[in-house]
Amino acid sequence: MPALKRLHLNLASKFMLNISVTIITLNEERNIERCLKSVQWADEIIVIDSGSTDKTLEICIRYGCHIVSSEWLGFGCTKQLAVDSAQFDWIFSIDADEEVSFDLAQRLLEIRNSGSDFQGYRINRRSFYLGRLMKHSGWNKDYPLRFFNRQFGRFNEKPVHEGVELRGQAGIIEQILKHYTFPTLSSHIAKIDKYASLGAQEKVEKGKTSNVGRSVLRGILEFVQIYLLKAGFLDGKQGLILAVNSAFAAYMKYLMIWEKKHRPNQLY
Repeated sequence: MPALKRLHLNLASKFMLNISVTIITLNEERNIERCLKSVQWADEIIVIDSGSTDKTLEICIRYGCHIVSSEWLGFGCTKQLAVDSAQFDWIFSIDADEEVSFDLAQRLLEIRNSGSDFQGYRINRRSFYLGRLMKHSGWNKDYPLRFFNRQFGRFNEKPVHEGVELRGQAGIIEQILKHYTFPTLSSHIAKIDKYASLGAQEKVEKGKTSNVGRSVLRGILEFVQIYLLKAGFLDGKQGLILAVNSAFAAYMKYLMIWEKKHRPNQLY
């Protein structure tokens, strides 16, 4: 073998990064196959499942995933369990309703093959709402930290709005991670109820208080922020619906803080 080729192979072996993809699931048969198809380039796929009763696990088995069953620990802790269950240090954390674009897969493979000067990467995520790609409404500047070396980062323990806390520098990847959020109004309303309750509980535990008037004001401010200041009106009907539903979500979260603190229904 020529010396130059041997040197090339030695350098590739030295710098190549193995990547573990991690996913958490609960009844995701609608989304999971699209997600798994987009990460077949990974060295392994770890799925933490919290009791799916649909075809989620059947699909995951078909795609060769390593499945770990666990009770629901909250978003942050469950995602960290997935990280801890992985074989390799470099983690790509993806949600079941997300899809790696072809260009993003190519970029990740470039980093895998050449090594990295960063300890993690923030990725350009573009979201769809009720079938429309949202180009405004604050959803056009979404760069979650999803690709990282677990020796330098881990998920926080927040039950909702979790994120990776990184000790080191984060690079930016502009290639797109697609997010198919809320395909129906009922799915959005269901998530509003769940997230509002979790968010309210978190704030109550931190000693936060609220009242009915503050809850209404929070909802109004959220609408103004999304629809006017973040140009949600340019996203058409979906922009208006998103702004109204987001306002309702903010109103409900702060109203639930009041409910949890004052328990107006405690007599019945």
